[in-house]
Amino acid sequence: MVGIQGLTRLNVESAVPDILPLLSDPSPCVVREASQSLSRAAYLVAGDELMEIALHAPGRFARSHAVRTIARLGKWRSLPWLLSIASISESDVSAVAEEELLQWLMPPKCNKVFTSPTPPEREALNSVLEKAQRHASERILNLVRSTLQQFS
Repeated sequence: MVGIQGLTRLNVESAVPDILPLLSDPSPCVVREASQSLSRAAYLVAGDELMEIALHAPGRFARSHAVRTIARLGKWRSLPWLLSIASISESDVSAVAEEELLQWLMPPKCNKVFTSPTPPEREALNSVLEKAQRHASERILNLVRSTLQQFS
């Protein structure tokens, strides 16, 4: 844990590639520290790498923390990844992804983010929304659609 903290204090940009694999560590302490460190540098973390960990890390604890780290990427950047995970019914972390989606899409948190999605963010979310039609809950799908309409 001290090693992770030291890496992020020295240079967070160069530490991300070294910290990201630690989200898959079997030790909950290491996973928690890696997640916190990555959250401080969320703008440097690729959503697809976090999704890979969320779906394939060896322990549920690590997978859940990867989903929560995705949620810390910011509203518009995280929504497509969270919706993708929530729509994978065989994933044991789909409920965690739904929980994080609801946090972004319902009060009080939804009332704290007033930025509009960029065209690429909107496109990514619409693409995932289309793919999730048959697998995600209707409640989640309707909330995502409604949120997108508010920012049209």
